[in-house]
Amino acid sequence: MASSAPQDSFTVLREISQHTDIKLTPVAAEVPKHAQGAALPHVVCGELHAALARHTTGTRPDP
Repeated sequence: MASSAPQDSFTVLREISQHTDIKLTPVAAEVPKHAQGAALPHVVCGELHAALARHTTGTRPDP
């Protein structure tokens, strides 16, 4: 079964939330701000790169 981009995006946001102990809604609220030129909070930025790397390489996080 092929995964969809929205599902993959939600998975990445959920992982960032879990790994940073920041609720999902505030994490997701940073995305449009970042798209408009605002910097991501350092902790969110670092975890975003880590989550994307996990999904780019095909590795999934531990359940």
